[in-house]
Amino acid sequence: MILNNTFKNVGMDYCLSLLDIKTPYAREKLNNLKLFKDVEELNRQYDYIEFLISFIKNNSSHYNNILSLLECTKEIRTSIKRAQAGAVLEVSELFEIKNFLINIREIYKIQVDNNFLEDLKLFRIKDIEDLLDIEGQNSRSFYIYDSYSEKLKKIRFEIKECKQKLNRLRQEKIRYIENKYAVKVKQNNELVISKEDKLIDEALKDQNLKKVLSTPYYVIFSIELRDEGERIEQYIQTLISEEEREEYSIRQYISERIKDRAEDFYKLTNLVGEFEILLEKASLAIKTSSVRPVIVEDTEVNILNGRHIKVEHELLKKGLKYTPISINLKKGSTVITGVNMGGKTVSLKLIGLLCMMAQMGFFVPCEELKTCLFDYYFCEAGDMQSLDTGLSTFGAEIVALNEAVKYKDLRGLVLIDEIARGTNPKEGRAILKAILSYFNKTKSIAVVTTHFDGVDDEARHYEVVGLKINSSLESISLKELNLYMDYSLREVYGKYEVPKDAIKVARLLGFDSDILNLAEKYLD
Repeated sequence: MILNNTFKNVGMDYCLSLLDIKTPYAREKLNNLKLFKDVEELNRQYDYIEFLISFIKNNSSHYNNILSLLECTKEIRTSIKRAQAGAVLEVSELFEIKNFLINIREIYKIQVDNNFLEDLKLFRIKDIEDLLDIEGQNSRSFYIYDSYSEKLKKIRFEIKECKQKLNRLRQEKIRYIENKYAVKVKQNNELVISKEDKLIDEALKDQNLKKVLSTPYYVIFSIELRDEGERIEQYIQTLISEEEREEYSIRQYISERIKDRAEDFYKLTNLVGEFEILLEKASLAIKTSSVRPVIVEDTEVNILNGRHIKVEHELLKKGLKYTPISINLKKGSTVITGVNMGGKTVSLKLIGLLCMMAQMGFFVPCEELKTCLFDYYFCEAGDMQSLDTGLSTFGAEIVALNEAVKYKDLRGLVLIDEIARGTNPKEGRAILKAILSYFNKTKSIAVVTTHFDGVDDEARHYEVVGLKINSSLESISLKELNLYMDYSLREVYGKYEVPKDAIKVARLLGFDSDILNLAEKYLD
């Protein structure tokens, strides 16, 4: 389980935002990603990603084709549910289902041609695929073809014949009118006769003509087909109604066949979602130069040159270089010390991010990661002051940490950024030592950053290397400070005081020397 705001605190939300999800099925999977608890199942995920990494690198055109097909794969589950409930699906719904099946067929063909692992292959629902393309035209459009029903074919033939007969009758009338009145009938079957025309009176009495509009200068008529024409038109409307009923019957039949295969459709949409997520995990692994994690049984985390994706990307935008971090953690407590701006919090988040990525089936951005599987994750990092509840920073930290303490009998990864910094140093140090001692007796790994001295007797100790400045350097700008910081970690053994780089940094940044000299005196 992932406690409180840990998912966001370690940067996992940013990691997921890098996945370019295209289908609603994968989007749903993304919103419900789980922590794997079974090592074999997790290693199978890694196997799939390894295969897909190789596929993407060696078959870019096929990979891009799959992405294009996924882009066009729409949501059909609502229609499937409607069919299950006995609804007759609309033509537009059948069109979407047909296109879904065509996309699956094309993806499946690529998978077969590239010898995909069986577990990664989709499958075809060929009987429905053929039913929606009954004439075998391999077209993405959907139409209720004559082939669906002999009755429909006969009705449409009769409609066609009647329309042709009606058209012949109309053409005969047009020729008669044009010859008699020496006018040209327009395409809309209307004609205009001047009131000065000697035949205007006869035209007004002609039963083949109907007055549409009269002006002071002319009269507009439309052609009347009279009894025979009206009879044919009425019969056509009767046939159209029969056609609609037969089309409805055909859609009903197709809907019932889709209902029969509803479970296969759900299984297929689920596979599409899983496949796309794996494909995106592989793509992210390539983009971030990530490696396959190694899952171990012992309670430990070993990171070699790990990189926090979000921080690395932000630094690159500023033209700055990210310093990879290595650390070895075992069951019990570990503290990380270092100056402000020294990267302690980033190191803390990195540990959480890499372990969580690994347990969610991702490759990880580092040279090597060995980690166990955790029952829960807890990360408190940043300003914990709660404006909603009125809690102080310290109070909010304690309330949050109490959630992790509830699971003391489980194996967790507990990450705490400068606990008790919001209270007085004497009590803060005591609380921190108590927390370190407590987690030494649990099944968990706890990592705490701190400025407090004298707590490393309760925990393993890592230190941010910190400032590396030539002794001759007299001043530096705030922007340049990053260039002189070494954010890597080194393990510290025995009694060790937290480095006092704050005065050094302040002096290099040009702060008042009298104040700094006085500070050094008080420090001594």
